Amino acid sequence: MELTEVADKLMSLVGEDEAAVVADKVADTADRYSALCDASDIIGQLLQASRAGLRHLVLTYQDLQAWMEAMEKRLNSHRALGVHTEKLLQQMEDLADLTEEIANRQNQVDSTVESGLELMKHISSDEAIQLKDKLDSLQRRYNDLTARGSELLKNAQEALPLVQQFHNSHHRLVDWMLGAETQLQHEPREEEIARLVQDLQEFRPVLENINLVGPQLCQLSPGEGAATIEGLVTRDNRRFDGIAEQIQRKAERWNLSKQRSMEVTADMDELLDWFREVETALRDAEPPSADPKTIRGQLKEHRALQDDITSQKSRGRDVLATAKKVNMNFTRVTCFLGNF
Repeated sequence: MELTEVADKLMSLVGEDEAAVVADKVADTADRYSALCDASDIIGQLLQASRAGLRHLVLTYQDLQAWMEAMEKRLNSHRALGVHTEKLLQQMEDLADLTEEIANRQNQVDSTVESGLELMKHISSDEAIQLKDKLDSLQRRYNDLTARGSELLKNAQEALPLVQQFHNSHHRLVDWMLGAETQLQHEPREEEIARLVQDLQEFRPVLENINLVGPQLCQLSPGEGAATIEGLVTRDNRRFDGIAEQIQRKAERWNLSKQRSMEVTADMDELLDWFREVETALRDAEPPSADPKTIRGQLKEHRALQDDITSQKSRGRDVLATAKKVNMNFTRVTCFLGNF
């Protein structure tokens, strides 16, 4: 305004040509000043926008950093998977919630990165490089969270059937072992021992499945979970082997007693057949003859029969002694097996 007033006074004091020159210079200066004001306004607006963007970027960046730190701690709490079905199902539910929460932060991360890239256009190159490093770090950290959450959830989903299979086999085996131990504490009959021998063949694959799945669970859940599984596997094997040894011993003793009993029975059957033959011979024998020659023959046959009777009498005593021994042994075996 002051320049215009001075120019007006000056143009009134000079000629037309000089006045025209002054007017042109004043107009040019006014145009340049107006352009400068416009540029200043634009720069001011950019600075205000940059300031607001920077403030928003800083706040968002800090919020994401704090959230990522908390999320990392929550994911770390699930590094060791549960080895019991209920606990593992709870972990799966928690991990599903975590992965969903991570996915929901995708837009905020993208918006922060985009704001940072836009701000880089209006700051110095050194500042832009520093900001780029922070944005790259933020993006990598978020990608790591996404990958870790997905991996943990996948591992938990894969572990669930193994955990269920292990505990189903374990409970099935324990139930049978409890029943077998109870049965072995009493006097088992031959058919009961035979059934227990058959049960051994049925439940041995169940134990083998426990021995197969157990180490896999130990790898998925190191530390306390692995110790729990190893303890269950060790106890199941030791208990099963003890039961199997008892059943095998009882079966062997029953078989031995049965075999001896059958041998004694066969000997007694032979003696009974001999008794019948002798009784028939004695019943059918002719009465003593009055003829000396005939009676000498009868005496000869009688002595031979008497010798045979004496021989069989000794055999009979042996068979009876063996039978009593077998019977006593059978009784002892029965009592022994009942208290084994």
